[in-house]
Amino acid sequence: MKTLIVIILSTVIAGCSLFPQPYDNNEYQNAVNVYVELEALRVSCDTKIVAPQDLQGVLITSRVFKTYTKFTPDNDAVNTVAETVHDDILEMISYYTHTPHNAKYCEIKTILMIKKMEAILEVIPQKTR
Repeated sequence: MKTLIVIILSTVIAGCSLFPQPYDNNEYQNAVNVYVELEALRVSCDTKIVAPQDLQGVLITSRVFKTYTKFTPDNDAVNTVAETVHDDILEMISYYTHTPHNAKYCEIKTILMIKKMEAILEVIPQKTR
């Protein structure tokens, strides 16, 4: 009887942690954060002048995502795309450091990064931990 009570209590206390997650929720959340910031940036391409300091938020978010994917085992494909998106943001910052705002450049660059993030968001749920 005590064994049964211990098993039931262990299950209740542990909750869902006893059941394996189908994919890495933290990685997916980090990818979503980058995607959402890029979407916000794309919208602002036409409505305001984008300056290098406007890209700092998405730069930090992409750095977190890139670092997370780098240290996740068996994650080379996702990490490669995460690094590419991060490099694209750095390139955009460099561009706007030396060039006045260009709405078309901003829109095209962010759309390309968004497409890369969409590909990642489709791949992550198909992976298992």
